Amino acid sequence: MSSQNGSLHGIESILAPLRASPSPLLIWHGPSGERVELSGRVFDNWVAKSANLLSEEYDAGPGTCVAFAAPAHWKTLALAFAAWQLGARVVISDAEGAADLGADLVVTDAPETVEADEILAVALGSLALNFGAELPSGALDYAAEVRSFGDVAFPESVAAGAGALTTALGTLTFGELVAPAGGDGGTAAFVADDHEADEPALGAALRAAVVQFGRGDALVLFGRGVEAREALLAQERAVRRI
Repeated sequence: MSSQNGSLHGIESILAPLRASPSPLLIWHGPSGERVELSGRVFDNWVAKSANLLSEEYDAGPGTCVAFAAPAHWKTLALAFAAWQLGARVVISDAEGAADLGADLVVTDAPETVEADEILAVALGSLALNFGAELPSGALDYAAEVRSFGDVAFPESVAAGAGALTTALGTLTFGELVAPAGGDGGTAAFVADDHEADEPALGAALRAAVVQFGRGDALVLFGRGVEAREALLAQERAVRRI
Protein backbone atom coordinates (compact mmCIF):
# COMPACT_ATOMS: atom_id res chain seq x y z
CA MET A 1 0.00 0.00 0.00
CA SER A 2 2.15 2.85 -1.27
CA SER A 3 1.28 6.48 -1.46
CA GLN A 4 2.61 9.28 -3.62
CA ASN A 5 4.93 10.50 -0.87
CA GLY A 6 6.75 7.16 -0.66
CA SER A 7 4.99 5.90 2.44
CA LEU A 8 3.21 2.61 2.99
CA HIS A 9 1.26 0.82 5.67
CA GLY A 10 3.91 -1.50 7.07
CA ILE A 11 3.16 -5.12 6.28
CA GLU A 12 -0.51 -4.47 5.56
CA SER A 13 -0.15 -5.24 1.85
CA ILE A 14 0.84 -8.78 2.86
CA LEU A 15 -1.69 -9.27 5.65
CA ALA A 16 -4.83 -7.77 4.11
CA PRO A 17 -5.44 -10.47 1.45
CA LEU A 18 -5.00 -13.20 4.09
CA ARG A 19 -7.23 -11.72 6.77
CA ALA A 20 -10.38 -13.68 6.01
CA SER A 21 -8.75 -16.84 4.73
CA PRO A 22 -9.63 -20.13 6.46
CA SER A 23 -6.83 -21.93 4.62
CA PRO A 24 -3.63 -23.00 6.41
CA LEU A 25 -1.00 -20.27 6.28
CA LEU A 26 1.58 -21.13 8.95
CA ILE A 27 2.16 -24.66 10.22
CA TRP A 28 4.53 -25.12 13.16
CA HIS A 29 6.36 -28.29 14.12
CA GLY A 30 8.00 -27.99 17.54
CA PRO A 31 10.69 -30.02 19.30
CA SER A 32 8.20 -31.69 21.63
CA GLY A 33 6.29 -33.14 18.68
CA GLU A 34 3.60 -30.46 18.71
CA ARG A 35 1.97 -29.34 15.49
CA VAL A 36 0.12 -26.03 15.33
CA GLU A 37 -1.78 -24.94 12.22
CA LEU A 38 -2.78 -21.30 11.82
CA SER A 39 -5.08 -20.16 9.04
CA GLY A 40 -4.68 -16.72 7.53
CA ARG A 41 -7.51 -15.49 9.76
CA VAL A 42 -6.01 -16.94 12.94
CA PHE A 43 -2.49 -15.70 12.19
CA ASP A 44 -3.84 -12.21 11.50
CA ASN A 45 -5.72 -12.32 14.81
CA TRP A 46 -2.51 -13.10 16.68
CA VAL A 47 -0.75 -10.30 14.79
CA ALA A 48 -3.53 -7.85 15.67
CA LYS A 49 -3.57 -8.76 19.36
CA SER A 50 0.22 -8.57 19.48
CA ALA A 51 0.26 -5.21 17.69
CA ASN A 52 -2.23 -3.78 20.17
CA LEU A 53 -0.10 -5.09 23.05
CA LEU A 54 3.04 -3.51 21.58
CA SER A 55 1.24 -0.24 20.95
CA GLU A 56 -0.54 0.06 24.29
CA GLU A 57 2.20 -1.30 26.56
CA TYR A 58 5.27 0.09 24.79
CA ASP A 59 3.95 2.87 22.54
CA ALA A 60 5.52 1.05 19.59
CA GLY A 61 5.28 2.71 16.20
CA PRO A 62 7.44 4.12 13.41
CA GLY A 63 10.95 4.67 14.76
CA THR A 64 10.61 2.05 17.50
CA CYS A 65 13.31 -0.63 17.57
CA VAL A 66 12.13 -4.07 18.68
CA ALA A 67 14.97 -6.55 19.23
CA PHE A 68 14.30 -10.28 19.10
CA ALA A 69 16.57 -12.59 21.08
CA ALA A 70 14.39 -15.62 20.44
CA PRO A 71 14.16 -18.60 18.07
CA ALA A 72 12.09 -19.02 14.94
CA HIS A 73 8.63 -19.94 16.24
CA TRP A 74 5.06 -19.18 15.24
CA LYS A 75 4.73 -16.76 18.16
CA THR A 76 7.87 -14.81 17.28
CA LEU A 77 6.71 -14.58 13.67
CA ALA A 78 3.37 -13.16 14.82
CA LEU A 79 5.14 -10.63 17.07
CA ALA A 80 7.51 -9.52 14.32
CA PHE A 81 4.63 -9.04 11.89
CA ALA A 82 2.87 -7.08 14.64
CA ALA A 83 5.87 -4.78 15.00
CA TRP A 84 5.88 -4.24 11.24
CA GLN A 85 2.15 -3.55 11.28
CA LEU A 86 3.00 -0.63 13.56
CA GLY A 87 5.90 0.55 11.40
CA ALA A 88 8.55 -0.51 13.92
CA ARG A 89 11.96 -1.93 13.02
CA VAL A 90 12.68 -5.56 13.90
CA VAL A 91 16.26 -6.41 14.84
CA ILE A 92 17.37 -10.03 15.17
CA SER A 93 20.03 -10.53 17.82
CA ASP A 94 21.00 -12.75 20.72
CA ALA A 95 20.70 -12.11 24.45
CA GLU A 96 24.15 -10.53 24.71
CA GLY A 97 23.82 -8.44 21.58
CA ALA A 98 20.33 -7.20 22.44
CA ALA A 99 21.69 -5.32 25.45
CA ASP A 100 24.04 -3.35 23.20
CA LEU A 101 21.50 -2.34 20.57
CA GLY A 102 19.74 0.38 22.50
CA ALA A 103 16.45 -1.24 21.52
CA ASP A 104 13.22 0.14 22.91
CA LEU A 105 12.04 -3.40 23.67
CA VAL A 106 13.58 -6.87 23.72
CA VAL A 107 11.40 -9.89 22.90
CA THR A 108 12.88 -13.09 24.30
CA ASP A 109 12.12 -16.59 25.48
CA ALA A 110 14.95 -16.30 28.06
CA PRO A 111 14.33 -13.04 29.96
CA GLU A 112 16.78 -13.97 32.72
CA THR A 113 19.64 -13.65 30.19
CA VAL A 114 18.73 -10.18 28.90
CA GLU A 115 19.68 -6.84 30.40
CA ALA A 116 17.18 -4.28 29.16
CA ASP A 117 14.67 -1.81 30.57
CA GLU A 118 11.76 -3.25 28.59
CA ILE A 119 11.44 -7.02 28.13
CA LEU A 120 8.58 -9.03 26.66
CA ALA A 121 8.91 -12.64 27.83
CA VAL A 122 7.50 -15.21 25.41
CA ALA A 123 6.68 -18.74 26.57
CA LEU A 124 7.19 -21.03 23.59
CA GLY A 125 4.67 -23.66 24.63
CA SER A 126 1.74 -23.20 22.27
CA LEU A 127 -0.85 -23.77 25.01
CA ALA A 128 1.03 -21.85 27.72
CA LEU A 129 -1.22 -19.42 29.59
CA ASN A 130 1.75 -17.73 31.27
CA PHE A 131 5.55 -17.80 31.18
CA GLY A 132 5.67 -20.44 33.88
CA ALA A 133 8.59 -18.98 35.82
CA GLU A 134 9.45 -15.88 37.79
CA LEU A 135 10.21 -12.93 35.53
CA PRO A 136 12.78 -10.18 36.02
CA SER A 137 11.50 -6.87 37.32
CA GLY A 138 9.78 -4.92 34.56
CA ALA A 139 9.34 -7.89 32.21
CA LEU A 140 5.87 -8.47 30.76
CA ASP A 141 4.42 -11.95 30.31
CA TYR A 142 3.27 -12.22 26.68
CA ALA A 143 1.22 -15.39 27.10
CA ALA A 144 -0.60 -14.03 30.14
CA GLU A 145 -1.43 -10.67 28.55
CA VAL A 146 -1.86 -10.97 24.79
CA ARG A 147 -5.33 -12.55 24.72
CA SER A 148 -6.86 -9.54 26.48
CA PHE A 149 -5.99 -7.15 23.63
CA GLY A 150 -8.19 -6.20 20.71
CA ASP A 151 -8.69 -8.32 17.61
CA VAL A 152 -8.28 -5.45 15.15
CA ALA A 153 -5.12 -3.39 14.69
CA PHE A 154 -4.82 -0.34 12.47
CA PRO A 155 -1.63 -0.19 10.39
CA GLU A 156 0.69 2.77 10.80
CA SER A 157 1.99 4.66 7.78
CA VAL A 158 5.77 4.39 7.51
CA ALA A 159 8.35 5.64 5.00
CA ALA A 160 9.16 3.02 2.37
CA GLY A 161 12.86 3.71 3.00
CA ALA A 162 12.64 3.15 6.76
CA GLY A 163 14.42 0.12 8.19
CA ALA A 164 12.15 -2.90 8.66
CA LEU A 165 14.38 -5.91 9.35
CA THR A 166 17.99 -5.91 10.54
CA THR A 167 19.99 -9.12 10.80
CA ALA A 168 23.66 -10.07 10.61
CA LEU A 169 23.27 -9.90 6.82
CA GLY A 170 22.16 -6.26 6.77
CA THR A 171 18.95 -4.22 6.79
CA LEU A 172 15.87 -4.43 4.59
CA THR A 173 13.68 -1.36 4.24
CA PHE A 174 9.91 -1.63 4.34
CA GLY A 175 9.80 -1.08 0.59
CA GLU A 176 12.25 -3.92 0.03
CA LEU A 177 10.52 -6.16 2.53
CA VAL A 178 7.12 -6.07 0.86
CA ALA A 179 8.32 -5.97 -2.76
CA PRO A 180 6.83 -8.81 -4.81
CA ALA A 181 9.16 -11.81 -5.01
CA GLY A 182 9.78 -14.06 -8.00
CA GLY A 183 10.45 -17.77 -7.98
CA ASP A 184 8.31 -20.84 -7.56
CA GLY A 185 5.10 -20.85 -5.59
CA GLY A 186 3.43 -23.47 -3.43
CA THR A 187 3.78 -24.54 0.18
CA ALA A 188 7.39 -24.35 1.39
CA ALA A 189 9.19 -25.79 4.41
CA PHE A 190 11.57 -23.76 6.55
CA VAL A 191 13.85 -25.87 8.74
CA ALA A 192 15.51 -23.84 11.49
CA ASP A 193 18.53 -26.13 11.71
CA ASP A 194 19.36 -25.32 8.07
CA HIS A 195 19.78 -21.62 8.82
CA GLU A 196 21.86 -21.09 11.96
CA ALA A 197 25.30 -20.71 10.33
CA ASP A 198 25.17 -17.08 9.13
CA GLU A 199 22.45 -15.58 11.31
CA PRO A 200 19.83 -16.59 13.88
CA ALA A 201 17.14 -18.62 12.12
CA LEU A 202 14.39 -16.14 12.99
CA GLY A 203 15.69 -13.57 10.50
CA ALA A 204 15.67 -16.06 7.65
CA ALA A 205 12.28 -17.39 8.74
CA LEU A 206 10.79 -13.90 8.64
CA ARG A 207 12.06 -13.27 5.13
CA ALA A 208 10.69 -16.65 4.05
CA ALA A 209 7.32 -15.91 5.65
CA VAL A 210 7.00 -12.55 3.92
CA VAL A 211 7.72 -14.13 0.53
CA GLN A 212 5.34 -17.04 1.09
CA PHE A 213 2.51 -14.99 2.56
CA GLY A 214 2.94 -12.35 -0.14
CA ARG A 215 2.14 -15.03 -2.70
CA GLY A 216 -0.73 -16.39 -0.64
CA ASP A 217 1.24 -19.59 0.00
CA ALA A 218 1.70 -21.50 3.25
CA LEU A 219 4.91 -21.90 5.24
CA VAL A 220 5.71 -25.03 7.25
CA LEU A 221 8.07 -24.00 10.04
CA PHE A 222 10.26 -26.62 11.72
CA GLY A 223 11.78 -25.50 15.02
CA ARG A 224 15.31 -26.13 16.22
CA GLY A 225 16.11 -29.80 16.58
CA VAL A 226 13.11 -30.95 14.55
CA GLU A 227 13.85 -33.25 11.63
CA ALA A 228 11.95 -32.48 8.45
CA ARG A 229 11.46 -36.03 7.26
CA GLU A 230 10.42 -36.59 3.66
CA ALA A 231 7.20 -38.31 4.73
CA LEU A 232 6.30 -35.32 6.90
CA LEU A 233 7.07 -32.87 4.10
CA ALA A 234 4.82 -34.87 1.81
CA GLN A 235 2.09 -34.94 4.46
CA GLU A 236 2.25 -31.14 4.69
CA ARG A 237 2.32 -30.87 0.87
CA ALA A 238 5.55 -28.88 0.98
CA VAL A 239 7.00 -28.70 -2.51
CA ARG A 240 10.40 -27.28 -1.51
CA ARG A 241 12.66 -26.30 1.39
CA ILE A 242 13.74 -22.70 1.74
